[in-house]
Amino acid sequence: MRVFLDHAEARLKRKFGKNSVEVERFKTVTATEFDSRLSNRLFYKLRNYTQHCGMPPVGFNMLYKASEGVEVVFTLNREALLESYSEWGGRVKADLEGLESDPFLFELINDHFESMYVVYLEVFRIMHLDHLPDSLEWVCSFLDDPRPEDTYAFLVDIQRNETDAGIRFGLRWVPSPVIRNALDVVDLCWASQ
Repeated sequence: MRVFLDHAEARLKRKFGKNSVEVERFKTVTATEFDSRLSNRLFYKLRNYTQHCGMPPVGFNMLYKASEGVEVVFTLNREALLESYSEWGGRVKADLEGLESDPFLFELINDHFESMYVVYLEVFRIMHLDHLPDSLEWVCSFLDDPRPEDTYAFLVDIQRNETDAGIRFGLRWVPSPVIRNALDVVDLCWASQ
């Protein structure tokens, strides 16, 4: 996730400039996600923990649920984390100390992925939302189908040929479910604004 954040920020800076409104929007959404979610703060520091101390101490418990049977849950051993590393920073250290029990690892991972999805949608919104709806509308109009399902669409690829001052035409086949998925992402972006 850290690599995604670093690359997204670098890409935005290259495209829009270091002090641009778009970069500030990215920084705002990442700061909000960091501040609002324990998973982000913990995984941010856990990356450093792993580099300096090794793999984090993971335990497991078996929970019996009458309706579902036995469930195995993996946890992070918060006491071992606190004892073996002193560079958590005040906020994450307080987060760990404030937990009543060892946190469930997969709940943290799922929360972290949800958070990165929020950040991804913002990056997508900044980079593509102004242009993508027009392109998708054109493709759907061309196919005469507002939400293509099972057919394959083709796109014309036009390139100028510099050597003989001509133009080349080519066809590229695109699975129409990709178009539908792009429409879904655009819809999510508009819905979350």
